Amino acid sequence: MTTKKWLNLLKKNIKNTTYGEKQSLVWYYEELINDKIENGENEEAVLKNLGNPFEVAKQISDDAVEKQKNEIPTKKELPLWTNIILWFFIITVGFPLFISWIAIIFSFGAIAVSGFAITLAGIISIIASIFMAIFGVVQAKFALIGCAIMLTGVGLIVISLFYYASKGMIFLTGSFFKKFFKGEKEL
Repeated sequence: MTTKKWLNLLKKNIKNTTYGEKQSLVWYYEELINDKIENGENEEAVLKNLGNPFEVAKQISDDAVEKQKNEIPTKKELPLWTNIILWFFIITVGFPLFISWIAIIFSFGAIAVSGFAITLAGIISIIASIFMAIFGVVQAKFALIGCAIMLTGVGLIVISLFYYASKGMIFLTGSFFKKFFKGEKEL
């Protein structure tokens, strides 16, 4: 095996390192091999003494994993007074704000339900005006039809606006809690 082939096998099989670290390791072994050859050692003997490039790469990869495990930051405990202040803030400010937010979401839902009622009233008014036209009460027919169409349109607008507003608020709440609890796990 030649030095070039040995170094290529080493480079291909090193895992769990950055490109720069991998390149530095290959340069290190290349320099080591070239120095020994310049000192009069045989290329094959130098490569045999270094070992199998697959085993060398595996050892380097295992060392990199171990190094990464040791570099993981540990969770730091906060002082007691900091925890007390934090919990006081959560109880006095955070919890009431959360309850208020939930109440706003429910009120938007209630407004959307009232939109259904308005739409239903409009549809019933349209049906009633048709019956009035058929059975002879013509005087109020056109006014009732106009009001019925307006009620139906207003109801549909209220339903769609507050449905999407409620949906957006629920999405924002979910996103906040996902980020909040994800950030807490990373400490």
